[in-house]
Amino acid sequence: FEMKAVLQWACTETTMDMMNWMKYEDMRHILLMARHNRESENLVRRTDKGAVGLMSRVLPGLGLFLLLTIILFFPLLNYSTISLGVQQNSVTSGKIELRFANSVTLLNGQVSIQVPPSNEESQQLGEYMAALHPFIFTDHIQVRVSNLFNQVVSFSSESFLPFSISPPALRRLVKGLENPDSRMFLELETHFTRVAGEGGPTFQTLQTYHISNTTTAALAKLLQSDTGGSVILERFYSPFLANNPGASGIVSIRDAAASAGSMKDCRLRLDREENPLIPFWAMECRSLLPSGNSVQNTTEEEEDCILSRSCQDSEEGTDLDNAWVPIYYVVFSEEALMAAKSLLPSIGIIAVYSTFVMVVARLVREVFVGGSLKCIWTDITDPRPLLRLWEDIKLAQNEGDLALEAELYTQLLDVFRHPELLMKMTTGTCVEDPWQQHLFSHSMREPEHTTD
Repeated sequence: FEMKAVLQWACTETTMDMMNWMKYEDMRHILLMARHNRESENLVRRTDKGAVGLMSRVLPGLGLFLLLTIILFFPLLNYSTISLGVQQNSVTSGKIELRFANSVTLLNGQVSIQVPPSNEESQQLGEYMAALHPFIFTDHIQVRVSNLFNQVVSFSSESFLPFSISPPALRRLVKGLENPDSRMFLELETHFTRVAGEGGPTFQTLQTYHISNTTTAALAKLLQSDTGGSVILERFYSPFLANNPGASGIVSIRDAAASAGSMKDCRLRLDREENPLIPFWAMECRSLLPSGNSVQNTTEEEEDCILSRSCQDSEEGTDLDNAWVPIYYVVFSEEALMAAKSLLPSIGIIAVYSTFVMVVARLVREVFVGGSLKCIWTDITDPRPLLRLWEDIKLAQNEGDLALEAELYTQLLDVFRHPELLMKMTTGTCVEDPWQQHLFSHSMREPEHTTD
């Protein structure tokens, strides 16, 4: 409406400025709506007593109520757990890289999960983790274990690429490790691919490990060895990941003791047995459960021990007797909305309510609220005389009679400014051609007062 009115004003020779032209077009809109209201009243079925018929009330009323209910609550249903577009957001693949900070890479690994664990295995793993590490579900993950998909993502123990470093770079690395004043760090970077997520199908994590002086000396000796060997990295990394649709990362724990208990010891090994000239790095870490990471291999005694929290101190999380297994991550995945099955893909619920729902609600409110303030125009009994006056203004514009256009527009504006004149013009009793009868001049004239 606004664009059409502005273009018409710009292309029409008229005495009105843009604001008056917009009023002029708005008056026509009001008069047409009033005529439509009068015509639609004749279509309403009424009883003998004049009341609106039952079906004329029930069908529009229920239809509008259902429409408003859908507009208000459909986004909630679309993002809720009962939505058809919500499903498990499991991790499907991953890559891992272990390196000295800003330096040479030691280990590269990857995994592709063809068959994710079953729901029973997921729930059993969640129950074990809730018993062994309850702080995970109190500090960071605020979702019930039964509503999570829990899986262990295990990488290969050996790097799929050999350890390649030039002799000068090796000497600089060994020199840095042997220097007690240097601060050496190991970086463990992982990249995971998941089924879906608001931030994309991939996410990554980065954990930094400060190497102690004892460990740096052992690593320097290992790098210069011709036979290889291994080094223990105490509390090397945290294997617990929270996979949320919006954001994912390492589970953050507020309690210091519990945070230390979530860290796992690892064993970094340099393998030179097969070919001393082509060494490979390998890494193994302490398992989640005493016998390993598989919940299927857990015996009844171990299960009772885990669920009763008597196998290990849940606060300190000691697992020194657990088996050595390839490096792994435990991923707690919340359900996510699949873009292919959702009517509102890649749009957050806050964005939906702050844009679409609010705009529609405002339009509906403008239709049904405030009618009492506009009834003086919308409930005009007979808008035809004023519509003819509007058309006369248009004819004057087409004929180029700008003086007549200005006079007629002033008369139309006076009608809208004076409720008494508006009622007199639109009650259906006015003459066919009020302008020739000088209706405006007589109605606007002050009443004459006679004196004796």
